[in-house]
Amino acid sequence: MGDLNGINITDGSARGSSDGSLIGNKPYTVINDSIVEGLTGAAIRVDQRVLFDIDSYIAVQNHSELLSGNGNLLEVADSSTVNFNVDNSTLNGNLVADDTSTLKVTLQNGAQLNGDIINGNTLAITSGGQWQMQGDNAVKSLSMQGGSVGFGGEGFHTLSLNELSGSGTFGMRVDLDNG
Repeated sequence: MGDLNGINITDGSARGSSDGSLIGNKPYTVINDSIVEGLTGAAIRVDQRVLFDIDSYIAVQNHSELLSGNGNLLEVADSSTVNFNVDNSTLNGNLVADDTSTLKVTLQNGAQLNGDIINGNTLAITSGGQWQMQGDNAVKSLSMQGGSVGFGGEGFHTLSLNELSGSGTFGMRVDLDNG
């Protein structure tokens, strides 16, 4: 648990003290049956990885939880690339990348995301994975292999895609009697 972010990966390493938990300078981070919390910021923040030309791989698995003080579970910034894999865990919050970064998300083995994906590049939902959108979302590429996408929250929501492949379920909450 950090005062700002739970884990802050900057310049090829994760920093401790007020910014998060020290985890070393490896591009692979596995959160297994654990809780990571940022008290006022994101649970995980990745930035400036481009300086080392290294992609970050983050796995959240086996009933792990990410908690954040600002609603963002993951923030990707400063031309960073993150491969974010959620396996058999339920996450409540947003995954956010800035316009210079690349965010690739996989929800698998019953994983569930209740939140938005902002500036996502790819999303794969497989083997019972579920994404419950809370607002408008845009993902460049969505691959579905036995997963589902639901339109949650109140009001009308839009999902914009450049590419859709595979098979899965869309729960759209359509009201045919109204309008």
